[in-house]
Amino acid sequence: MNITVKTGKLVLSLVLAACMVAAGCDSKPSPIRRGFKQGLKVIDTLAVTPGDALEIKAVTAAEVARVQYRYRLTVLRGYCNSIGDADRYNWSGKELANLDEAQWFAWTGIPEIAPPAGESLTSADPRLLVEFVLTARAGYNQAMRDLEKFYSERLSLDKLKFVTRVRERFDPVRTYMYFFSAEAPPENMKPVNVIPAAEELYSKALSIYKNGSALPLLANYNKQRQALRLFLTITEQHPTSTRSPLAAFYIGHIYREYFNENVRAVMWYQRAWKWDPRIQIGARFQAAVVWDYRLQNREKAMELYQDVLKYEFEDLSNRTFASRRITELTEGGQKD
Repeated sequence: MNITVKTGKLVLSLVLAACMVAAGCDSKPSPIRRGFKQGLKVIDTLAVTPGDALEIKAVTAAEVARVQYRYRLTVLRGYCNSIGDADRYNWSGKELANLDEAQWFAWTGIPEIAPPAGESLTSADPRLLVEFVLTARAGYNQAMRDLEKFYSERLSLDKLKFVTRVRERFDPVRTYMYFFSAEAPPENMKPVNVIPAAEELYSKALSIYKNGSALPLLANYNKQRQALRLFLTITEQHPTSTRSPLAAFYIGHIYREYFNENVRAVMWYQRAWKWDPRIQIGARFQAAVVWDYRLQNREKAMELYQDVLKYEFEDLSNRTFASRRITELTEGGQKD
């Protein structure tokens, strides 16, 4: 459970100050700054070497990939807005912001790159639009790796630093498959095999997760990203492992607690108890709380609170809370 506290200006100021000094705050690496005489200023333009055909070609390829990726996200977001698909609209907006925030500077000395002409969304196929985004994202990531390699081989350490910083600022958590069936194995999967490689991955992921866990303002988000990647690897590479249900739970928990990815969280929590109906780590309870307080779907929350009383027995505090919340919702109460 998260404890929500109403704060005044003083407490809010202390929270903001704590976030500024806490090493674990989830913030992007800072842009590169220079100019000691007048105070450090963000470098907002970066020029290719005039007449250097190879550099112009390399940078142009990366920029074409970025513009194409951005265009595909914009088209998908426009389509989702037109049909009222709130989840994918929000996801595409987050991914678009992620891309825009990654590169804070503009290249100069390369040809102007215009996005493709607008596409009609009249008879658009959502799966095809998602495929376009995924393909464009892969192209962008490869183009950035190629540009990083180009400057590394040339020993252009200054420009290499800029390109590397862009990659570091691009957050893989804020990228999406847009269809959960493409993000996780099916819910009817039977994880019944003890797989040594999965056991090793789980042990390592859990250790990193625990080492990076604390109050959100003090948590180590880089460790949480590492743990998330390892837990996801278990479900991707060893889906029938007996560790998959627990990995699914922690995937949901990391998405919820550290990255505010609430829809993804409840989907992964659900995978946990679908894969192991007897799981006692509190997957149903955590999903119920997210549906109740974050997603404001009291009907779904009620269903899961009832399931907590039916299936989850080890955490008395969860059962007590679920019972009380069922009473409040049944009586029409909206107590938060």
